[in-house]
Amino acid sequence: MADTYSNQVEAVIIKLEQQVSAKTAGKMLTRVSLHLMGKLDKYPPSTQANHPNGVNGYSWYVRGFGTRTRTGRAYQTSERFNSRWKSRRAGGFKRVLDNNTTYGGYLIGDRQVSWAKARGWVEMAKVLREEQDEIGEIVREEIAKVNRGRS
Repeated sequence: MADTYSNQVEAVIIKLEQQVSAKTAGKMLTRVSLHLMGKLDKYPPSTQANHPNGVNGYSWYVRGFGTRTRTGRAYQTSERFNSRWKSRRAGGFKRVLDNNTTYGGYLIGDRQVSWAKARGWVEMAKVLREEQDEIGEIVREEIAKVNRGRS
């Protein structure tokens, strides 16, 4: 997925580099990555589009497979969006969350299409804004663990 939000956190990274070790930052970022993946990898609730006859009376989308039709045709197009998330290190103070499905940006990224939003797919930027307090709490907890160890 080509969408990136790293420019939004550059100032935070600079501050963290001045305050915590790479080991502590790694623990923080691992927890933050897992937290965010848990919010981003969820499929929206099933709709009529996921059931036989779909919304057009002819075809429907089977999650994890692709499109099926009343005439028996099947188009295996799913790349299994929810299981394609990876968190990789990009230095001691950076993690990259990536989803390598070809259509991920159209579901939740900057290029989200109207039907994805209408069917309940989350928007990555919105999730990041909504989760900033929780992310801050994760960071505070990891720093507190280090500080308790120094006492």
